[in-house]
Amino acid sequence: MQRFRGCGWALGRPIATIGAALLLVGCAAAAPPPTPTVAPAPTATEAPLPAPVATNAVNIANFAFGPAAITVPVGSVVTWTNTDIEQHTATARDRTFNSDIIANAKTYSFTFSKAGTYRYSCLIHPTMVGEVVVTP
Repeated sequence: MQRFRGCGWALGRPIATIGAALLLVGCAAAAPPPTPTVAPAPTATEAPLPAPVATNAVNIANFAFGPAAITVPVGSVVTWTNTDIEQHTATARDRTFNSDIIANAKTYSFTFSKAGTYRYSCLIHPTMVGEVVVTP
């Protein structure tokens, strides 16, 4: 081991250990970022709904809203009736309305007081979608 002149540091094994540690740190910093191991879920594309039907009654059966698209004038009360064995909801995307759980043979009604197009779905079965078009 040698001593540095003017300092009390001894050269030898400690310097080699520090040099190796710095080399490893430098290599780790230059490594590319890890790639994700799980691919992101694909986004669902929405199929267009059929032309709206003039009615204020929506039947829930066979995991579908029927008719899927309806049109009503402002001030109309729309009623969803669940004739399915399973529980469902009718919930607007913007939460303008939310039925909570509609059990078999139960109904939910909502009064539309503003014109617009209201897309909705079943929160339990998100593939169930519908639309209410409210005209002035």
